[in-house]
Amino acid sequence: MSIYEEMRTELKALLALVRESEQYIAAVTHGDLVPDQASHRKHEQRAARIDDLSRRYGLL
Repeated sequence: MSIYEEMRTELKALLALVRESEQYIAAVTHGDLVPDQASHRKHEQRAARIDDLSRRYGLL
């Protein structure tokens, strides 16, 4: 895999993670989802990965 393909794959993953995070936050905010430990842990893992990828590509 070339560096450009790797970057493209990681940036696509970043976009997907941001979308998932937005959906989670909206569902919690609107009361459609009551967060439990598992969903909160998943959200925290997603946020950490978003942070990692964002820093890797100089977005933060």
